Order: sequence, then C-alpha cells, then structure tokens
Amino acid sequence: MWFLYAMIGNILWSASDVANSVLVKRFEKNGFLFAWVQSVFDLIVLAIVAVFFDVHISVGPFLWLAMGGVIAYCGFQVYIAVLDRIDVSVMHSAWVFLAIFVSIGGYVFFAERLTPMQIAGCVLSLGGVLYLSFWHRHVSLLRTVFLLSVLGLLYSPVFLIQKKLMIDGLNPMPVFFWPVLVQKMLAFLLPWTTSFGQRNRAIWRRMTIRFSLINLIICTFTTFGCLALTLSYRDGLVSLVTVTENSQPFIAMALAALLTLIIPQYAPKELLTRESVTIKLFSFTAVTAGMILLVI
Repeated sequence: MWFLYAMIGNILWSASDVANSVLVKRFEKNGFLFAWVQSVFDLIVLAIVAVFFDVHISVGPFLWLAMGGVIAYCGFQVYIAVLDRIDVSVMHSAWVFLAIFVSIGGYVFFAERLTPMQIAGCVLSLGGVLYLSFWHRHVSLLRTVFLLSVLGLLYSPVFLIQKKLMIDGLNPMPVFFWPVLVQKMLAFLLPWTTSFGQRNRAIWRRMTIRFSLINLIICTFTTFGCLALTLSYRDGLVSLVTVTENSQPFIAMALAALLTLIIPQYAPKELLTRESVTIKLFSFTAVTAGMILLVI
C-alpha cells in the first residue's frame, strides 16, 4: 500500500511543480511574494482539512513538526530560485540528494541498513546528476549541484521527523498537518516584515482568474501530495519511499511536454529538443538505477 501512496504523491507533486514553473516563468519570480500568494489558498485548504479530521497533538511533537515546517519553508525559497534557473525536470534531480540524506538518516536513526550496494547506488545517482548538470552549461556545474543539494537537504528533516513520530504511535493526519501549516503561516506572515505593502498592490492587480485557478490547483495538489507521501512514510522504509520520488523527473518531463503541446503559451521552463530529451532520459535512468541499488 505504501507504494500506491508514494506514486499518488509523486504524480501530484510533479503536476504542481510543472504548474509552479509556469507561474514562475509567466507571473512571479520573487520567492516571498510567490509563497504568500499560494499560502492564502493553502491555508483555506488546511482549514477545511482541520474541520473534517482530528489534528490535535501534544506540545512536544508539535515543536518537532514546527521545526520541520520552518526548515521546509527555507527549502521552498530555494525551490523558487531553482525553478527560475533550471528546467522543471532537472530540478527534480534534487530528490536524489533528498533520497541520499533521508537514507543516511534512516540508517542513523531507524537502524535501516546501508550496504556497499547502496553506496554504489549513491555514486551512480550522483553521477547522473553531475552529467545532467554539466550538460546544462547555462548554469554552472557547481552552482547547479549546490542548489540541488541544498534543496534536497532542506526538505529532508521534515520526512525524518514525521517518520519518527509515526513510529512512536502518532496518527498520520496531525503529523502531516502541522509542518505544512507552520510552513504556510510563515509564508503568509513573513512578507509583511519586508516592503511587501507596496508590491502587494501589484500582486493583486495580477490576480486574474487564470492565475488564481492555477494557484488553487497547485495548493490542492501539494496538500494532498504531502498527505499521500506522509502515509507512504508511515508504511514503508524512508529510504525505500524516497527511491520512488525519483520517478518525478520522468513524470514532470512528460507533463511539461504535454502542456507545451496542448497549451504552448503556458509552457513551463523545460527544454524539449531531441538532444535535451535524450540526455535527460539517460541521466534520469542512471539516477533511477542508482536509487534502486539503494534498496537492494
């Protein structure tokens, strides 16, 4: 069952990332403002979740989940910066680093095994990322690898915290709910501490029906994608679940190609020449093979 939850989460996350790439390309690149607009929709969705589900939790677990949410908010700021500079499918290579960091965390905190075969898988996956990063010469190799590794690192703690609390017997719903709520509250409140007031008027002028609808779809996808992945972490090994997340580059590239074909004016940031697709498929295949070795 964990695999079904994981793949549902991966599909929803990939779809939201493609839509986010469209928004970054056409509407807004400022991470603070971008996060604020989406937080409005996210908080509405989370309020509905809180009405229909029990999300009560004690102070101790809440503090851990809140810390994970704060770190994830920092990860979102890096995420927006990466989407502005790198193709959406290439951005998903960050989950290689996420898988490696979470696998190390599983080994350290949950006694999950780390074998020579898994180490070889890490090397193969990193090789695939380096190959893809080197090919994208418009963004330097070191800068690309740095951005992807930081992105993967910042999203790792929340998954490890969630896994630990569910091992301790907490229900998945509050474990999913509170780090997302903290992240979205930060996204809503922090911009008001900057020169947000003046820029806010410009944002509202651009809140067209299409722009609002895309944001609502993204927020719905990410919320339920987070829930699906939380359920998969409850039932599966953290290292095994993160392996499935490396299907996201393939899903993202397919969705980007479909969107480019059907609605080219809303094409995401994704280079889809024959050479580009060939190189990406080769890299993603190497990454996937490495991820498979992580669980052998």
